[in-house]
Amino acid sequence: MMLSDRCVRSLRVLGAVSGVLLVLLSVLADRVGLSAGHSISRNQVIVLLLGLLLLLAGFLGRRFTRFYRGLGLVLLNLLVMLAVLELLALGVFKMISPRRLPAGIPAERVEAFDAGQGRSIPGRYEPYLVWKAAPGQRGMYATDECGHRLTAGSSDAPDAMVVLLLGGSAAWGAQAPDSSTVAAYLLKELERETGRPVRMLNLGQISWVNTQELLELIFMLRGGCRPELVIFFDGFNDVCMAYYTGLAGVHWEYENIRCTLEGRASYEARRSLPTALFESTNTYLALDAAGLLPERRLSLAAARQLDSSGVSPLAGDIAGVYLSNAGIAQLLAESLEFECFFFLQPTIWTGAKLLTEREQALMELPSAVFERGDAALFTRLLSAAYDSIVSGYDSCLAVHDLRGVFDGETLDVYVDRAGCHVSCRGNRLIAERMAAVILGTGTDAERAADEDAVRVPSVPQ
Repeated sequence: MMLSDRCVRSLRVLGAVSGVLLVLLSVLADRVGLSAGHSISRNQVIVLLLGLLLLLAGFLGRRFTRFYRGLGLVLLNLLVMLAVLELLALGVFKMISPRRLPAGIPAERVEAFDAGQGRSIPGRYEPYLVWKAAPGQRGMYATDECGHRLTAGSSDAPDAMVVLLLGGSAAWGAQAPDSSTVAAYLLKELERETGRPVRMLNLGQISWVNTQELLELIFMLRGGCRPELVIFFDGFNDVCMAYYTGLAGVHWEYENIRCTLEGRASYEARRSLPTALFESTNTYLALDAAGLLPERRLSLAAARQLDSSGVSPLAGDIAGVYLSNAGIAQLLAESLEFECFFFLQPTIWTGAKLLTEREQALMELPSAVFERGDAALFTRLLSAAYDSIVSGYDSCLAVHDLRGVFDGETLDVYVDRAGCHVSCRGNRLIAERMAAVILGTGTDAERAADEDAVRVPSVPQ
């Protein structure tokens, strides 16, 4: 079928105009705010080349017909080949690593993965703290007027013991209703053992690190709150952010927030469009599962902080920040006459729990914490940082290691790929151990386990 002269002219004009627009878009992207940086990116170069190609097509005259048909035939064949390759890659991926597919996990947990990471929790900016949960939420994750997670059974009695629980998403209670968080179970344990009503304030927030928790404690004290007991339940997020950035003591999304304020492109923005598209395909997953792709390691900033064995001196820096913050909290406790306890939270990578089949499947999913090939490195950093905290605190600080709290547990405890969120039963076991430590009612075996928690990875690396 031959195209008419009028149709050819229209296509030539359309190609030339489109080419000019793409060239201008590429050249002026920085000025009109369409570029994430201040220099020409690879994406701009791709757009520029496409614009020049269309301009060339516009000036080919009658030869444009052959060019248009040839280009269409090439693109169509390319799409068919890519579709076939994607189907084949999906089959290969299922054979090589079926557990990394969502279908390999119980269906009720699939939708909970992102929720467990807090992405479904509405939030707001908070001065100095950077973010907090939105106030007045209802449903599974209910919050009060200050954005604090509600705790079922908390008392408003004048003589109630005021208890503050601080931490990240594990303290917040990701995946747990208000009645089954660590705070809720701890409230019941304290009321039963002391015979007093307890006003439990769950100040945990999704993705917070220890420094944000310390600031929240200061703001609560500045606002007139006078607790009898303050509990920090954390550690994991501090290690994660040090692992990401190579810096101890920084908050979550540090690099993205920093780049936004400084007007620079973040890592996500610097990725080329072809790279981003390729990493979203089944072909990439199959090659990755087969070990045919080069391992992606930490950024240079993080790598400079790791020695040949994997962790020091970064682990020591993490412990230094944590213990310095703990020392400040203890000084506040002595000045305002409240007790302060610090509990290092358990994770799926530490302790001696025999992981169930479902927990093993969770570990084989794409991690929310580390890049492919870095599981052993991250695990060593996590264990070494916890070890440094436990061995580095002085006698005035009540630091307790909960890595062994699930040792001997045979049921499912960990509920998502975050690696630190646990089931309602897990929250209860944690609260019971906390209460035993705080009240001094634990058995000799429990106290020994707390003082010398197992520090080996849960699975061979």
